[in-house]
Amino acid sequence: MHDTIHDLAQYISENHDLSIIDPKPCSELDRVRHIYIGAAKKELITSLSGKKLRPLRTTFLHSSCKEKYVSENLIFSLITTSLRALHIDSLSQNERLLESIGNLKLLRYLYVCSFDMVRLHKSLGDLFNLQMLDLQCPKVEHLPLEIGDLINFHYLRFRSEVAKMLSTSVSQLSNLLALDLSACRELESLPESIYMLCNLQKLDLTECSSLGSLPESISATRCFGYVYGCL
Repeated sequence: MHDTIHDLAQYISENHDLSIIDPKPCSELDRVRHIYIGAAKKELITSLSGKKLRPLRTTFLHSSCKEKYVSENLIFSLITTSLRALHIDSLSQNERLLESIGNLKLLRYLYVCSFDMVRLHKSLGDLFNLQMLDLQCPKVEHLPLEIGDLINFHYLRFRSEVAKMLSTSVSQLSNLLALDLSACRELESLPESIYMLCNLQKLDLTECSSLGSLPESISATRCFGYVYGCL
C-alpha cells in the first residue's frame, strides 16, 4: 500500500507539476500543486527559498535530498495547511516542525522516516482527516495516546526497534482496516482491547520475534481477516 502511494506521488510530480528531479523553470512555481524534491543540486533547492508557492496538495521530500541544502524555513514553506499528502524522510527531532504537522487538518496521507526521533508529538491526534499513517521511526518507543482520536484512520504502519507494547488507544480506531507492525522485534504484547478493531482486515506481525502470543480476545472474536507473523 505504501509503495502504491510512493509511486503515485512520483507520478504526480513528474508528469503534472514541478519535480526537482527533472526541474522546470522556477518561474512556474506559482502554478505548482504537487512537489517532489529528491537528489537535486544545491542551486535548484535554494532557488525555492523566498518563492511564493500557491497552496500545495502534495509535498514529497525524499531522503536523497541533501539535508544541508534544505533549510528549516524552506521545509516550513512546503508544509502548508492545504496539504493532502506529506512524505518526509530523515526528519529530525524538531519539536516546532513536529507540532506544525498537527495543523494540517486536510491531510490524508503522512509518511515520516526518522532515525533520530525518539518521540512523536501529540498533535498527530489532531489530524482528523488522516487515513494513512506510515511511521518508520526505529527509536520511537510509544505511539501517542492521542492517536486514538483519528476516527477516519484506515491504515497504520509502525516500524520501531525499541517499542515493547502497543498503546491501548489504537483499539479506538474503529475504522482501521490494516495494522502493520512488522519488524517490531522488541514488541512483547498487544493490548487485550485490540479485538475492538472490528473492521480490521489485516494484522501484520512479521518478524515480531519477541511477541509471545496473541491476546485471547483475538482468537475468541475471530474479527480479523488475515493475521501475518511468526505465531
